[in-house]
Amino acid sequence: MKYEEHENIYMNNFYKVLSKHRGKRESGYMFLNPKYKKPSEDEIDYSNEVMVRYFAQKSNSATATVYEVDSVQFNSLQKNPFYTCIGVLWKIKGNTETTDSSDGPIVGVRDFNKDSTARAKKTINNINLVLNNPLEFYKDI
Repeated sequence: MKYEEHENIYMNNFYKVLSKHRGKRESGYMFLNPKYKKPSEDEIDYSNEVMVRYFAQKSNSATATVYEVDSVQFNSLQKNPFYTCIGVLWKIKGNTETTDSSDGPIVGVRDFNKDSTARAKKTINNINLVLNNPLEFYKDI
């Protein structure tokens, strides 16, 4: 058998790209490490009931650090096969507890955010270590 019959062209091309950029900081999105960026209260639009929080984790380790990132980093990291990324809906105003109404239950901030964390945990297993306060960013407005 010839060597060419077992050659994986995709992996060879991928290796060429990686080796060309080895050790270079300006090599593009694939080699950037995320920078932790939790939103500040000044950046949060409290005219909305919910916001989106963005998270990334290295794909090759379920115990790798979970980074909260901004939307710009999130969009870049989503293209990077070395990272798992997820956007999480986070309720920031309303009743803290779920209440009953004639139209059915109105989900409170605490239950909404706990449910968002549980859904995100299916993608990034230890995200609950970062999202451990369901009332984070909550304001009683």
